[in-house]
Amino acid sequence: MGIAYILEMRVEKGWLKLIRRFEEILRERIGDRIVRIIARSSPEDLIYGSNVAVVVERADTDLTREVSRAALDAMEEVGMEGLSPITISEGDPIEISFMGRYEKRIAGEDEWIKLIRRFEEILRERIGDRFIRLVARPSPDDLVYESNVAVVVRKADLNTMREVSRAALDAMEEVGMEGLSPITISEGDPMEHEFG
Repeated sequence: MGIAYILEMRVEKGWLKLIRRFEEILRERIGDRIVRIIARSSPEDLIYGSNVAVVVERADTDLTREVSRAALDAMEEVGMEGLSPITISEGDPIEISFMGRYEKRIAGEDEWIKLIRRFEEILRERIGDRFIRLVARPSPDDLVYESNVAVVVRKADLNTMREVSRAALDAMEEVGMEGLSPITISEGDPMEHEFG
């Protein structure tokens, strides 16, 4: 199994907001046909003229049109330009180019993703620029070193580890779902590759 959710914290917040709104609109309109969404690190980070790959079971003209409409609506709502999606069928080799170093499958259940997102929001609020990235496994039961989420920070000191643990407890309480078991690791720790 692969990765369920990756969020790079060195990404401009407006871009993240735009990608998230785009994803929400796509879920509302074509949710059951989406396999995964892969966004590049910025609007300027283009592959084949696009910065977001929307992977669907089978790409056709209607789906491509829906994806384009969703992109336009997301940009209008957020008030930011630059979203340039490409719609591709699952298995298309273009997908590997978008994945970069994260070449494993991204998938996950909505409730787990919701919990991970809330956890990430709390971490960003509480530990700010000490937070580098979050790498989550596809489900709460998919454990590596007894953990299902790696929280990568600048330096994994005792205080940061405590903050991460508190954030996990608060996220589970807010979302009403158990099972978050994070491990806090310093940037560059080879353990991160075990989660990917």
